[in-house]
Amino acid sequence: MTLARDLVAIYMRRDAPGRPDLAVAVAGALCVGGPLLLGVLTGRASTGAGVALGAWLVFYCVPKGDLRTRTKTLLAFSLWNLAAALLGTLMAGNLWATASTLVVLVLATRVARVGIIPAFLFVLTGMHPEPGSWQHLLLIVMGTVWGIGLKLAFRLGRDTAGAMPGATPESMPGSAKAAGTNAAREADSVKDRVRSLLGRGPEQRFTWRLALCFTAVYVAAELSGLPHAAWFITGMATTLRPTWGQSTPRIVKRLTGTVIGSALAAVVLLVAHGRPLGVLVPVVALFAAAAWTLRPLNYGFWPVFSAPVMLLLLDFSTTVGWQDAAERSLDNTVGAVIAALATLLLWPGREENQLPDRLGNLMRTHARYLERAATVAESRGPVELLHTRPAAEAAEADLAAARDRLAQQYRPDRRLLAALDDVLAATARLRTHVYTHHPLRAGHPGPDDAPLRPVPLRNCARELRTTASLIDGDEANDPALTREELPAYAATVLAAHERTVRELHERALFDTTDTVVRHTVRALARTS
Repeated sequence: MTLARDLVAIYMRRDAPGRPDLAVAVAGALCVGGPLLLGVLTGRASTGAGVALGAWLVFYCVPKGDLRTRTKTLLAFSLWNLAAALLGTLMAGNLWATASTLVVLVLATRVARVGIIPAFLFVLTGMHPEPGSWQHLLLIVMGTVWGIGLKLAFRLGRDTAGAMPGATPESMPGSAKAAGTNAAREADSVKDRVRSLLGRGPEQRFTWRLALCFTAVYVAAELSGLPHAAWFITGMATTLRPTWGQSTPRIVKRLTGTVIGSALAAVVLLVAHGRPLGVLVPVVALFAAAAWTLRPLNYGFWPVFSAPVMLLLLDFSTTVGWQDAAERSLDNTVGAVIAALATLLLWPGREENQLPDRLGNLMRTHARYLERAATVAESRGPVELLHTRPAAEAAEADLAAARDRLAQQYRPDRRLLAALDDVLAATARLRTHVYTHHPLRAGHPGPDDAPLRPVPLRNCARELRTTASLIDGDEANDPALTREELPAYAATVLAAHERTVRELHERALFDTTDTVVRHTVRALARTS
């Protein structure tokens, strides 16, 4: 019962706050309902389904910003889709060439940040080629135009914030100068993302894991000759995430929603059996509206309504029965299992191996910060701490991000996480005690301000450097600590020095108060 409650809690957990958007609902209904209705009325139901599928794919793109930015984003996304569909049509039937191209395409879409839809469309158009493939491609183009028109007509994703205070004409999003600056920034960003493919961070591991799984599942599905093989890929690609902690909620939501949605589709098809196809049009439109409206709020509701839509769009003019719905659920389950195994086995995160470097960097940056604070306290000169404070904060943020990734791993070490929490809390308090005191906070010290004492600050800095060397295993007199001992040891050291700095801070405040009292007593004595 506990497991069942946990699964229900995961499934019902919202992904984002907010309320359903009526504009999204209406646009989503017209997205598929319009082409389907036109196709049924003209006696070309399969043609209408092909156009609706193209518009459906466009709705996966969620552009933000002003009209120009949204139009540019939609066009770029659509060009990726159409190029992938064209490439898949040209390479249909050539398994190994398609597989090699698929690896490159997945990597390219990750660099361009356009999602997995182009890769899925490439596979969909290339699997089991049939006569009339070029006609299907033309239908996708028509649907793309329809989808873009709906997105822009309903102003979905528009920027409602307005101009920022103090904005100049040159800085507005539509200006030529801003466009040039954004283009240069985007070019540099793309170059950085291409170079980052060779890195070993969580996102890089996820990119290569996705490319390998996408291609391997495609090849296995093609060699096996199983029907509806694209659904294996759908189940894998929609549940695979960078970490185990991110993948498991997605798997629960996807599988639960798919089972419910497939059962719902089977019921609808059973009721509509023997009736004109036009009866299904309002049902599909209603499902599409619910799917796109609820997707941002809770991904678990998305497959409940999108599964019937996809079942009907892919086979609208043929007979789809409960067997197809059951196969879709089973294929998605297999794909989700593949995603879970890939997360655990293919280049799993090894954040523990990098903890010594991160802890050592944290100690060294805070040692430099204390040394600089001591220098300022001695000279009572400028309050600028150069780059020492941002460097210390960046080291803390880096460790905090690593701690969050550790928490997302399969069966995380709770004691390790608690020790890292202690480290992060101690460093934050340490900087607070230093920075909130004269002459380190904003403003210049007054004649009665008592600064922090520099000698104890330097002693603390020296001890932090010694600790960093010990963490790195560079101390000759002390054996290197084991990896499991490092966070707890670092937390103990930092807590001790945080108490020292806090006492210095409190003593400085006492000295300042005492000086003010003595000056007040003297002034009263002179006036009397």
